[in-house]
Amino acid sequence: MVVPYMPDHQVFPQPETCGSSVHSCAGRPASSWPNGLSHALVEHSPLGILLTRPDGAVLSANPAACRMFGMIEAEICVAGRAGLVDPTDPRLDAYLRDREQTGAITGCRLRLRRKDGTRFEAEVSSVIFTDADGQPATSMMLQDISVRVQMEEALRVSERTVTSLLNASPDPIMLLDCRGHILALNTAMAQRFGKAPAELLQMNAGALADPATNALRMRHAKEVIRTGQACSFEEEIADLVIEHRYCPLHDNQGQVTGLAMFSRDITERKRIEQALRESQALLQAVFDNMPCHLWARDADGVCILENPRVARVFGSHLGQRIEDLPVPADILAT
Repeated sequence: MVVPYMPDHQVFPQPETCGSSVHSCAGRPASSWPNGLSHALVEHSPLGILLTRPDGAVLSANPAACRMFGMIEAEICVAGRAGLVDPTDPRLDAYLRDREQTGAITGCRLRLRRKDGTRFEAEVSSVIFTDADGQPATSMMLQDISVRVQMEEALRVSERTVTSLLNASPDPIMLLDCRGHILALNTAMAQRFGKAPAELLQMNAGALADPATNALRMRHAKEVIRTGQACSFEEEIADLVIEHRYCPLHDNQGQVTGLAMFSRDITERKRIEQALRESQALLQAVFDNMPCHLWARDADGVCILENPRVARVFGSHLGQRIEDLPVPADILAT
């Protein structure tokens, strides 16, 4: 049977009281703690350690526990479980049942209460054992994880923020590490593959494309990671034209740790651009072959466009005021 620590045969002396004051049990006899190494481990442990009874009575507390609760040992003994655990924490009853059934709990989280009333999150491990008098006792090890909980919450907020920003874009977006594993992606990217975002996390992006397509993308991705410079390229997939932009992700030291991949379907834009080019070419052909003199001028009367017929007959006068051109007035009037 594991006995983390226990007195020889007596609990610590009861707190001395004077009126409503509670005094420290620092004057307990040396025999209250086991001698030697076990004593040193308990006294100097960075973890709070309590010796308790299954009913919640506290028999002893090490210095780390006293610092954690902001109490002297005698105050902790008087407070007991009811005064140390936040009574609104719904997890306590389940942990007590588990400990009673299995004899131990490990790494459970509870919300505890300091002397000044402030609450803090702690990680608790506890073992039930039988003491030297044959009585059931429990040892509890406590670690204040307030900072860890704050960091975990900050991480969750950061992850939610990143997810919101990614999903604000209608275009597919994916974040990869330098080995190609998917760190994050938005719903639009997941829908492209017919999956939920969670199903694709930590997958290798190379597995989502055919070898030829993957080779093209990997070539650009490696160049971005190598140079730390963003790049853009276009890719034709079936009847679609996709524009990709790869941007490096940097750590606090400026080292490239991955890349962000932005994709956009530009098929319609390409179609419009092609139609515009064809329309411009048609208009240019009509303009060049009109059997008359054509000028175009700006608001100041400066010639900004002329057809070849004007240039052949009068010479080119682009950039000059049309009124100053050596052209018969009747032609200018038309």
